[in-house]
Amino acid sequence: MKLLVALEDTGSIKEVECLRGTDTSVQTAKQPISIVNHVAESRATHILKFLVTSDSKYVVAARKGGAIVIYERDTFEEVKRYTNMTANESSDFVSLIQDSTSLIYACCENGVVSVIDLENLNREDNDTQHPIKLELVAPVSCFVLNPNQKGIFAYGGKDNEVKVISITNGKLEQLWESKNVPLDQLRLPVPVWISGINFLDTDSVKGQRGYHLLVVTRYGHIRMYKTWLKRRPVKTFQPTTKPLRTITHTSTNSNAVSSDSAGLVGKFSLKDGKMVGKYHGSVGFVRALYNYRYSVIATGGLDRYVRVYDLDTCRILAKVFVTSQITDIIMLEDGEKLMEEKMIRKEKEKEQAVKEAEALWEELEKNSSTRKKKKL
Repeated sequence: MKLLVALEDTGSIKEVECLRGTDTSVQTAKQPISIVNHVAESRATHILKFLVTSDSKYVVAARKGGAIVIYERDTFEEVKRYTNMTANESSDFVSLIQDSTSLIYACCENGVVSVIDLENLNREDNDTQHPIKLELVAPVSCFVLNPNQKGIFAYGGKDNEVKVISITNGKLEQLWESKNVPLDQLRLPVPVWISGINFLDTDSVKGQRGYHLLVVTRYGHIRMYKTWLKRRPVKTFQPTTKPLRTITHTSTNSNAVSSDSAGLVGKFSLKDGKMVGKYHGSVGFVRALYNYRYSVIATGGLDRYVRVYDLDTCRILAKVFVTSQITDIIMLEDGEKLMEEKMIRKEKEKEQAVKEAEALWEELEKNSSTRKKKKL
């Protein structure tokens, strides 16, 4: 398997290649095939979010301090750097996504969305190279794309209800906004802090089309919305009192996978909210959760370990120490045969290098003994 991991302490991206069963915490276990460091800067400008473009040509990174940097995927050479994309340095990026075209959307906590067209990278016209700026209702903690419908997004944040919007030709339109649940037993408003949103497969009822949303909050809530039915959630659970910070789901939409601030990575039933599985091992806040083709998930956070799990069984598949706190993860491939072939080639190259070194040493010894005989 191959992963890209963004690190906080060095501001770099590490490219990790390993096999299933790799565990760097056990000396006798399999070890990574390779770990290579790229694009290092500093902790002050570390990468908050990054992506690999759909054509695998570029890596786009949103850095602390407001810069968006585009690198060549193969060489990691810098192609373009956009600065001051957050309006102010204290506002961090919360999302970086690519739609089905060449457009990249970078969203900040203060609601500023920068739209970059990759097709304009090599143009000399400054007007086409400058990103388009849009503004959302702030503050924003998450901003996501609807993978089922072009130009549809959802976002939310602290005291900022879930909103579904459309962005077309640089124009933004709000389509729907959620409504808070009823008052609690003390007749007080239930606090709102949206931290993660997923679009599930779009349903339709009696010809009415809408959006099926899976939402988590920093107050431990998991909620489901069907926008064609009502503004309030159709289901709401609170499986934990800890802040839930990440969200993904299984291919059947029957379970959600989320992580909290205390190291829990759990699988929760969307029927009753009960935890039906736990991905063991994480210590402390899990910042990054990546779902690779609904088969495996990769996680990382404060404990400096990348962990890869089987999504269905929760079994750990690989565990790699990367020396720094992790801010984001992307899994590029899970090709076990390719990795094994690469490892075999690497071992053969080592063996060949050893043989060449031994042959050279023998030649030197032979030459040395020949010179001594001549002197005598």
